[in-house]
Amino acid sequence: MLKSTLVAATAAIALLGVALPVYASTGSVFQGSTAEARQIDAARTLVLLRQSGIDAVSVSEWGGYLRADVRQSDGHTVMRLFQPVTFEPVAFDTVTR
Repeated sequence: MLKSTLVAATAAIALLGVALPVYASTGSVFQGSTAEARQIDAARTLVLLRQSGIDAVSVSEWGGYLRADVRQSDGHTVMRLFQPVTFEPVAFDTVTR
């Protein structure tokens, strides 16, 4: 089911040109009111990260930021934080201040 949801999210983004306005309405990263809706939001975000050139393998919400596990060119995976709307990287020292 998640795979078909991911395919549907990719198609909707590609065909309708809908990208990030969904995140601009509130401070929460994932807007869903149910676990399934949040899972769909996470899958959509994962697709958007990949389309932005970030080789993310998973994504979650962490303190108002996107927390993504990103695959590096050597095959290792590292944790990275991003702004939810712009996908700009966030430095860890910025978060702790």
